[in-house]
Amino acid sequence: MEYLHCGNCQNSFQKPSNVNPESLPPCPSCGSSLQLKTSSSPSLPNVAQKTTKFLRPLPRQEYPVKGTLGQGGFGQVLEVQDPFLRRMVAMKILHKTKVSNMKASKRFFYLFIICGRLSHPNIIPLYEGGYLEDGTPYFTMRKLESRTLKDVVQEQPRLPLSRLLQIFLKICEAIDYAHSQKIIHRDLKPSNIAVGKHGEVIVMDWGLAKYIGGDSLMDSSDENPFDFAKDLTISSGILGTPNYMAPEQAKGPSYPVTERNDIYSLGAILYYILTGAPPFEGPAQKVLTDLLLHDPIPPRKRKPEWNIPIPLEKITLKAMAKEPSQRYESVAALVQDIHGYLDDKTISVYTPPLIERTGKWMKKHLLLVLSIFSLSFLTLGFFYLYSQSQVEAQKKLASMAQEKNRLFQENLKNQEKLLESRNRELTEKKKRLKMFEEYQRALVPYLEAKDALDQGIQFARVQEIVIPKLKRAIRIYPQFIEPRWELIKLSFFMDRPWEAQKYLHQMLQFVVKTSKSKKAPKLLGIVTLMTFVQKGKTNEFLAKFSELIRELEASLPPFFPKPYWHLFKSIAFFYMGSHQKALEEIDLALKDFGAISWEFLAQKAIYLCYQKRIKEAEMLLDDLVEKYPHLLFVYLARCQVFRYLRRYKALEKEALIALKLDPTCYSAWSYLGYASMKLALKLTPGSDNYLAYFLRAYHAYYQTNLLEPGYDMAPSKIKTLESSIRFALNRSSQPSLDMKDMIPLIMKRAQDSSSVELKGAAAFLVALFLREEKDPSLSYWGYVGWKLLQQWNSANPLSLWNFWKQKMITFLSQFPKMNKKGEWILDRGGIILRKSGKVAKGVYTLPDKGGKGAILIQGDNLIIDFQGATLLGSSQGTPPNEYSGIGLFIQGKNIQIRNLNIHKFKVAIYAFKAPGILIENCNLSDNWRMKLKSTPTREDLSDWLYPHKNDQNQWLRYGAAIYLERCDKAVVRNCEAKNGQNGLCLVRTNGAKVYHNKFHFLSGWGVALWRASENKICYNNLDWCIRGFSYGHYYRGQDSAAILVFEQCSRNVFAYNSATHSGDGFFLYAGNETTEKTGKGGSNDNLIYRNDFSHAATNGIEATFSTGNRFIENKVDQCLHGIWAGFSRNSLFYGNIISRTNIGIAIEHGSQNKIIANRLRQNAVGIKLWWKKESKFAKNIYGKHNNTRSEDYLIQ
Repeated sequence: MEYLHCGNCQNSFQKPSNVNPESLPPCPSCGSSLQLKTSSSPSLPNVAQKTTKFLRPLPRQEYPVKGTLGQGGFGQVLEVQDPFLRRMVAMKILHKTKVSNMKASKRFFYLFIICGRLSHPNIIPLYEGGYLEDGTPYFTMRKLESRTLKDVVQEQPRLPLSRLLQIFLKICEAIDYAHSQKIIHRDLKPSNIAVGKHGEVIVMDWGLAKYIGGDSLMDSSDENPFDFAKDLTISSGILGTPNYMAPEQAKGPSYPVTERNDIYSLGAILYYILTGAPPFEGPAQKVLTDLLLHDPIPPRKRKPEWNIPIPLEKITLKAMAKEPSQRYESVAALVQDIHGYLDDKTISVYTPPLIERTGKWMKKHLLLVLSIFSLSFLTLGFFYLYSQSQVEAQKKLASMAQEKNRLFQENLKNQEKLLESRNRELTEKKKRLKMFEEYQRALVPYLEAKDALDQGIQFARVQEIVIPKLKRAIRIYPQFIEPRWELIKLSFFMDRPWEAQKYLHQMLQFVVKTSKSKKAPKLLGIVTLMTFVQKGKTNEFLAKFSELIRELEASLPPFFPKPYWHLFKSIAFFYMGSHQKALEEIDLALKDFGAISWEFLAQKAIYLCYQKRIKEAEMLLDDLVEKYPHLLFVYLARCQVFRYLRRYKALEKEALIALKLDPTCYSAWSYLGYASMKLALKLTPGSDNYLAYFLRAYHAYYQTNLLEPGYDMAPSKIKTLESSIRFALNRSSQPSLDMKDMIPLIMKRAQDSSSVELKGAAAFLVALFLREEKDPSLSYWGYVGWKLLQQWNSANPLSLWNFWKQKMITFLSQFPKMNKKGEWILDRGGIILRKSGKVAKGVYTLPDKGGKGAILIQGDNLIIDFQGATLLGSSQGTPPNEYSGIGLFIQGKNIQIRNLNIHKFKVAIYAFKAPGILIENCNLSDNWRMKLKSTPTREDLSDWLYPHKNDQNQWLRYGAAIYLERCDKAVVRNCEAKNGQNGLCLVRTNGAKVYHNKFHFLSGWGVALWRASENKICYNNLDWCIRGFSYGHYYRGQDSAAILVFEQCSRNVFAYNSATHSGDGFFLYAGNETTEKTGKGGSNDNLIYRNDFSHAATNGIEATFSTGNRFIENKVDQCLHGIWAGFSRNSLFYGNIISRTNIGIAIEHGSQNKIIANRLRQNAVGIKLWWKKESKFAKNIYGKHNNTRSEDYLIQ
């Protein structure tokens, strides 16, 4: 068989019979040219059984997606905007998992064709359909702003029955019209009926519709790729919704499809309108059984209180007859009976009794009946009044009036009582509703806090995230007990029992407000005040306190949790100094809690310690460590006990274990500082170890204050420790000497000392100052600290300080070594230079192992002079295509790099966000380049460069001598790069100056710009940037260029550059954003002046899809084309010298260009201007926003 094949996207399509083999259509998926092929197989090479006639590719941006309206297993409904009419429409697309399923695709298009065949005010209209770019079927339709009939029937108060019947009649009209088109819906139900704000009624969801006409759904002249009748039958299963389907549908797929299937469903919908419920309810299996075996309960029996009219019940049961033959013959017959009921006429299914007929007659002839009735009443009244005495009549009338007035007054009082009761109920409901809403809002921060805790309980996370969210939950809903309890637990966890006391007190404050005792709030205030009185706690005072506690306890509401109350009392008694009482209360809390609570047990251990029951306390804490080895609070409790017992070595050990679990734990740092300070006082004053322990104490309290300013009086302790350190350094006579001034003294003493403890403590201290103070003047001591830390690590490989040690070793390893001249020696990779200085001259082989740069420069206003030093990224003999890594990574403002040689890297210099950078006098040759696969006689297409994408820095895969990203106002001068692939890449860099450089003899680009504007590229040697040329075989240059200007590069100046013997001399392109996405922008208003672009393999100058560019007095000799300027507009070509080319100036689809005073010599064609009506870019988004005709030239 013959078929069409696309070589670009590899899709195949059936060949339409009316296609001319000599004029094949473009590929509907990607727009490329199609090829006619022949296959012996009866099916296409790939599964796309589509014809170009039925496929309309639609770029996704043609309908911007605003949201999702619905989603099911078969498809998805999106809210999109019609780009032309600016209205919101609904787009239905086939589910991604179904796209490759041909049967699903056919059913999707079957639904589209069914719906498209129907045109009725009460049926949802379709606008268009086809395929998206990725092959997904779609169609668009009206977006409904409506509710379903199901919602309308259920809303309170109920709509009048007459209004609901009018809605039902519109449904019937839509179905009657569908039946006239031989289409059966098969899934009618209230949720498939939309009722709009303005009364419109729409029948939706035709997904199970069936065409029962004898003819084909498709025009016989069309080449139909879908055999619906054959392919879309369902071999098993039941179609429809059991609650509303006809009994014959429930018997399986072989049931006869007729109009009476839908008539039954209409009857079921009428049943729902009359009763508010479907005919059968329950699980699907039960509904199906009832549907087949039983008749529905008559509506009047189902809802006797609703007074359903008998005629409507009869109509409903007629439409829902078990046997199809007993139902209405057509929807029109059903509609006629509904109209008959509404007009009080006789209907086909019900003959009213005589009395009802009489009532209807009287209603219809109301005026006559009233006249007869009035005459009769007057006659009888006359005879009655005549026969009664006037006096008796007056008495009775008076008595009746009096009774009527009494009843009226009584009824009025009852109504007032009822109204008052209802008002109270309404107020109470509003109050409860408000509380529920507050609770719902409070749940959000509470659950967020719990989620943060589940991710890891660390001091920093608790302080910054968890506690604020818990407090916010309490502010929103003060009755919320759970977040209050979490705050109490976290206070224990963070070693803040006084805060636990505070939160307990706040909880009690809230609780006593609900107490019936008016004394409770006052009692709580007195108890709290007495708790924190520090002096005068006599036995009488304690007795009075205990009495108040008992009185307060009696006032508490019964719902208040007892464990919280006992915890409050235990802390109160502890601060009162009654440790035994505190211990008793904590035991009661544990008993009432009914489970092991680590915070209560740890608190108990502290109380035991104060009771001098040391062994019990230690056993309890040991058990807690065994049960909760990763629970930080247990170790903090042990720290508190060891501090009380003055066991400082044990305290130091426990604090280090706690810090290993959580380095942000400020209380553990405080305990460590206290232990170190106490251990120092046991050593010989002034000794090395004495100094080491004071340095550790200083380090610990510094960290404490850093994490929690002011905690445990850390600032005053830091001042005290500085005095002790001055004493140890024999500098007590210099009180003005601060810690920064003492660091050189400490480091020199540590270098000369045999104490490894002093070496480690000194290294930690200098790391602390370098990391936190960020003082570059201490950089020299960073390297010394690194060496000292390595010595300490060798002596203490299993130290408890390992959690901190490895971090500090990594940090200090960034600081360089210095020689006696103060020059840096780059003896290892990963060094960071943070201040101005010089590098010792030499050759440094420093592979970039981490991919972040062999050497890093960070900071502002730095001047780094490498003095001719050389960085090598790979060893001798490594092939150029295997070079890897970044030689120099730069980040900061106004950094100057001078006199540097970098070889054998993938990227020699990479600067990111370094505005004002200066790179000068650098040799960046012999870096990475591709190994090309082309031979002299055969081109390999994989060798082509692809400069069209770089928003994720894809250009880095091609390497570069210099890669500047977001480096505005950069200066690059007097640099050279050869024997590599790319020279200089300016990415999102504006206002740069590039001059007097040699980026030549490269296999890619000399200078390349991406989204870079207002740069000046002048006086550079950019010759011989070429690949992809073999005389007589291939010559396109594979997108190599001396100057490459891609993607929104405007207002740049390129002047006085030598750019000869390259793939293209100058290659400018607006970018895919302009040509494929927006149709706007471009690489515009650039000046190309007095450059030499001769001897290019392809074009001396190529500039496409842009406007306002000026090409003035450039030289182009011996190129395939002199200037190729496709789709250029409003550009100037003035005074250029173009010779010995196939075409001097070639412009397709250009307009408003000026070609003036150019010297064209010995060219096969001087100037060629043309356009193609069927051009891809004339039809796509670019053509919608730009003039693509060839017109309005000025040639002189």
